[in-house]
Amino acid sequence: MSSTRARFEPDRLPAALIERFKRIRTRSTDLCRTLEPEDYVVQTMPSVSPTKWHLAHTTWFFEQFILRKQRPVYEIFNDSYHFLFNSYYYTAGEMYARARRGLLSRPTVKDILAYRDYVDERLVALMEKDNADWIQQRVELGLQHEQQHQELMLTDIKHVFSVNPLEPILVEADYSGRDAALPEMEFKRHAGGVGEIGAEGEEFCFDNETPRHRVLLNDFEIGDRLVSNGEFQQFIEDDGYRKPELWLSDGWAWVQSEQVNRPLYWNEDLTQAFTLIARSGSGRAGMSRELLRGRCLCPMGRRAPADRARMGNRRPTIGGAGQLRRERNAPSAAAGR
Repeated sequence: MSSTRARFEPDRLPAALIERFKRIRTRSTDLCRTLEPEDYVVQTMPSVSPTKWHLAHTTWFFEQFILRKQRPVYEIFNDSYHFLFNSYYYTAGEMYARARRGLLSRPTVKDILAYRDYVDERLVALMEKDNADWIQQRVELGLQHEQQHQELMLTDIKHVFSVNPLEPILVEADYSGRDAALPEMEFKRHAGGVGEIGAEGEEFCFDNETPRHRVLLNDFEIGDRLVSNGEFQQFIEDDGYRKPELWLSDGWAWVQSEQVNRPLYWNEDLTQAFTLIARSGSGRAGMSRELLRGRCLCPMGRRAPADRARMGNRRPTIGGAGQLRRERNAPSAAAGR
């Protein structure tokens, strides 16, 4: 992330960027709407960060790289947060150890949500009165960074929930129509040649997407649909994890060193998989068995939760006595770890 850069169309309106800022920031807290306060603080391994930390770190980014430059007009929310929520931005200063983030019972979830509101309010006010290019560029970069952490929030809470014997569910959703048999996979042939890859135009891009350059591609074939769980199960049963000819060297070294014989969230007899989403009213086990029955593809990320429309702009906050409640107080709006 340290070398990322943003580029903009010259006629982009600040109002559109402000509304997008509100929408993406609201999306982060929307992902947490079914979590309880205890869920926000758990860290199950060094590469997993607590949900609370993600919410704070993405907020720290905007404070550190935009609002802090407005001092003394801008007052830092809490000076200690700079150390707690920096992550691999070595030029910005020291940081709390990644593997110890789960030890931070304080600041509380309530504190972090207040931090987000504080920063959002002041950054929106700044954008409404100052349309400097550097502010627009850093807001855009911060939003790309936030969306990366939204993905990390899901992957991390999945691991947290997976080690819980109660197997919590993040959302319930309607999966009617997902039981249809898949068509036979066909491999489509594509001719090789010289082509170009890399970013072009004036839209946002990361530095590793440039410069655009020419590449030589050999003729190849590729499947016309995604691989199903059932097909991957056949790969396992055919000793796919024991055949080095099917792996690149780094992958095979990983399989050997970690003794991997199945996907992380599949059980040993390959009949169930842990997921964050379950069929409404069916319970955890029913959905898990269905996923590995062989016909449906993993649905994570393919459909918005069924209750999303009913949630509207509500976001989670921590009320008195530590209870999770919902309030209609979100703005109205259309990754180093």
